[in-house]
Amino acid sequence: MCAMNSQDRTAQQLWVKESKAIVLRFLKEVWESGNLSLVDELVAQGHVHHLTTKDVHGPDGVKQLVSWLRGFLPDMEIRVEDLIAEGDRFDPDSSQRGSSRRIRVGAASCPQYFPPHGRGP
Repeated sequence: MCAMNSQDRTAQQLWVKESKAIVLRFLKEVWESGNLSLVDELVAQGHVHHLTTKDVHGPDGVKQLVSWLRGFLPDMEIRVEDLIAEGDRFDPDSSQRGSSRRIRVGAASCPQYFPPHGRGP
């Protein structure tokens, strides 16, 4: 394996910095603010968003997922502590919080705070 020269290392560092800025923009402006018009700009057609139960594909899948989740947590806040980059993968160390606006059967709309661990009070 050959070592990277300083020019290649500088180019990679710049790419990682620019990519992290895109990921943070995606988290803040799309997920937190609900700006779906940015999804086509920030999400590639071949993107796969991995979830616990299924994968979401491409910009249209991401728009559906964001719309669905923000329907439950319209005031969602995302706090990013760190953004880890490894190759072309980025993993935000983050927490989310918001108030649930879900209407329960037989009850009025019940705002409920969900702290970062995702469970109610």
